Amino acid sequence: MPDPPEWFPDVPFGSVVSPDAYHQVFVAAARLFQIETSGLNWDDPPEEAP
Repeated sequence: MPDPPEWFPDVPFGSVVSPDAYHQVFVAAARLFQIETSGLNWDDPPEEAP
């Protein structure tokens, strides 16, 4: 995203990304596209996830 909103979390670029970072970016992207996530249950991705 060339100019993300100020509330959008920093997207980590590295070989290891924490489950918390995945979750924050997922929720922020859903918010950006006006998708309601309050009823979802987040499960951390498996360790081998890219």
